[in-house]
Amino acid sequence: MLVFAVLYGATGSAAGFAVWRLVKTRDLVSVVRTDAARSRERAEGARRAALIAEAGRAEAAGQAREALAQTGQALEVARGIQAVSEQVQDLSDYLVTQIEGQAPERGRGRHALPGDPARPAIAGETQEEATA
Repeated sequence: MLVFAVLYGATGSAAGFAVWRLVKTRDLVSVVRTDAARSRERAEGARRAALIAEAGRAEAAGQAREALAQTGQALEVARGIQAVSEQVQDLSDYLVTQIEGQAPERGRGRHALPGDPARPAIAGETQEEATA
């Protein structure tokens, strides 16, 4: 009977241990599956965010190209305005010379006042003299 008790106890313990290990393994598999599902969702969310960011980057690049083109056009207009301004200045100097004799010395550019060193021209060739 002792042999039967030892044999029954040993097989019962072995079966209990096997059941305990199966339960623990099943719990671990459940945790791993949950983590894998979460990881897949995170990866999908990151992929969607990357697509949205790429679309935003492409739109911003397009806007930057458009702004650069408009800036180039504005610079061309400003150069034309400067050329016309210089021509008008030269014409007025010529007319003053024809009417009154010698034309007064003038600095070219915005805020330039004749004979006032405190208000030199801030554009054109006298700008280099003023900043030097």
